[in-house]
Amino acid sequence: MPPPPSPRVNVVWIFGDWVLVWSTTDHDGYKALLPNVTSSHVEFRLRDDNTTVTFTERNMYTHQTCVTYIINMTMPTDPLDSTMTTFPGSVEKDGLLEVYNGTGDVNFFETCPDCLSMVFKDSTGRFLFNYRRDGHHQDVEKLKADHSDHHKLAACLGFPANVNPFNYDGAAGHFLSGFSSHRL
Repeated sequence: MPPPPSPRVNVVWIFGDWVLVWSTTDHDGYKALLPNVTSSHVEFRLRDDNTTVTFTERNMYTHQTCVTYIINMTMPTDPLDSTMTTFPGSVEKDGLLEVYNGTGDVNFFETCPDCLSMVFKDSTGRFLFNYRRDGHHQDVEKLKADHSDHHKLAACLGFPANVNPFNYDGAAGHFLSGFSSHRL
């Protein structure tokens, strides 16, 4: 099995809008949740201080609940380091805004042009998120063909093979695109 991709050191390429196309986890509590996600749209924006990245994630679930996370991450100060650390932010569910106290480390991998893989690790487990740049995520046949590569990457990174992953169907949740974090 080939080694996992190396994290990309220059993280500037992550900025913009992305659509989740595949995801898995080793977190027992979230394994059952993944099949209930219908779509997820994320934004990465560099703040004016040039050291903080705002991560805005909007998830739609099968029961029509939309949950939005707004989390800040620190840019690495070492140019050879690609790890960002998250710090508390907020979560909005059903119109109620709450503090989100979760923290963790995030590593990014560029797995193809207009592709972004992200590993989020906190005290409870790890998540692997595979995104396509917004606008490059609607070729359903290509998305299906990539499932094998996503599974290989997950195995290479040590994720369990017996998890039912999230697979974007190329159609659900188009309303998530076009949002911007200033609307919250």
